[in-house]
Amino acid sequence: MGVPRARQLKVVVIIILLTLFLYGCDDGLAIINIEPTGTPNRVIYIANIDTELDLNGLYVTVVTRDGFTMESPITSLVDISSHIYHDIDFAKPGVYEVVIDYPWIVWGEWFSRDREKSFSFSFFIQVVDKETLFE
Repeated sequence: MGVPRARQLKVVVIIILLTLFLYGCDDGLAIINIEPTGTPNRVIYIANIDTELDLNGLYVTVVTRDGFTMESPITSLVDISSHIYHDIDFAKPGVYEVVIDYPWIVWGEWFSRDREKSFSFSFFIQVVDKETLFE
């Protein structure tokens, strides 16, 4: 008689899901390093005029276990998985450190002890008085 159509469909769906699961376990795609390339376009801000951090121009290089390297603007990765820490007071002149942290970025290592590995880097910005800037 043959196998009923519903059973054939279930087998095909199971094979597809199993293939996707095994493909997702490929640790060659695991990110092993993220590092900055340069600094943002703006590292000097004017007190009481500028009000937010501008990360445009900052690029990061992402390296995977299988050797794939990709350079990407940080602005395309910030919303995905990073945390930005700083205590910048845009009303008070001074030098401030900005730390960018990728706390769970080791993709593809779901069953690994290194799953909680993180990558961090920092850079400094300066807030200056308008009068100081034009002296």
